[in-house]
Amino acid sequence: MVVVGPAAPVRGEDAEVVPRRRTYGAGRVLCLSRRHISRLARRPYRTGILPAAARDSGQAGAIGSDHVDLLIAIPVTVIGSISLAARRSIVIRDPAILERIGNCRTMIFDKTGTLGGEEMEIVDFITAPGIDRERMRARAAGLQATSGHPIARALSKSVGSLEAPERVAVLPGRGISGKFPDGELEIGQADIVPPSAREEAQALLQQAGEDGIAGGTHHVFLVWNGHPVAAAILRESLRDSARQVLEDFKALGMSMEILTGDKPEAAAIHGLPNVRAGLTPEQKSARVRELQEQGRKILFVGDGINDAPALSQADAALAIASGAGLARQSAGAEVAGGDLRAVSRAVALSRSTVRA
Repeated sequence: MVVVGPAAPVRGEDAEVVPRRRTYGAGRVLCLSRRHISRLARRPYRTGILPAAARDSGQAGAIGSDHVDLLIAIPVTVIGSISLAARRSIVIRDPAILERIGNCRTMIFDKTGTLGGEEMEIVDFITAPGIDRERMRARAAGLQATSGHPIARALSKSVGSLEAPERVAVLPGRGISGKFPDGELEIGQADIVPPSAREEAQALLQQAGEDGIAGGTHHVFLVWNGHPVAAAILRESLRDSARQVLEDFKALGMSMEILTGDKPEAAAIHGLPNVRAGLTPEQKSARVRELQEQGRKILFVGDGINDAPALSQADAALAIASGAGLARQSAGAEVAGGDLRAVSRAVALSRSTVRA
């Protein structure tokens, strides 16, 4: 029989087990006899589960069978909870997040790519007079090729060939830029357009007509050497589970906010509650910090580079597994698959683990 612990297991006679079991939260614990607990206490270097204070004080031999809960139950409970979380589409990278999630009482979601689906539909793609439409799409696709953002995927879809830039730079909160041999291309929403060229951008959009403009949720501009030369009108849909997960968190007694960089008119289309729109990455992080200063513990869920500062600032953070690498690195766990109800299940699991 093997005693489960975070260090090398103990085998042979040291792991003889009394045939009774106890349950601690999500884990199953095998209870050892007094004689074998005493043996394990004298071999902390082999079990890896002895409290540091007892080990460092040299009192390991004084630990008896009444400490079995401390010695074995806690790590097995955590291991069991990590396994159960994985079956519920939550991949835990930092085990400490299990406790932190359970202590949070305020939930914050990013919108685009998080509550919004991973795919966007292009309603229209408009080019200025004299612009080669296919070449501009090829350059846009080449520039966005390494990004997993829904807007980037939409612009890269159904393009015959890619024209890769020589250099790429991310513009946090604004978009992305790429250096080509004959000029520079920037892609982003309205803020990417220089103030001196705003009228040109509006003229581009007007080519789509009122119905075309109204049919989209996002307007993305392609700016070539400082001038808007193309515009894409895109439509975002919410994930099927988005509204249900918001209801789940109400039932869990958590307050909620939605933070987005989208313009207020785009953010309002889906009728989501408690939306703060037009935020930069720094403003998202500042909002998390503001709530923390009010004494709240924050759980943040996001997917993009723009979410990374807020994910790092939050008390606990979950990233969408299909999102940007920087977002995933900033979070202690990832949501695999497209069902956001995994997040509310993670909170319920965390609370049960903390109570165990």
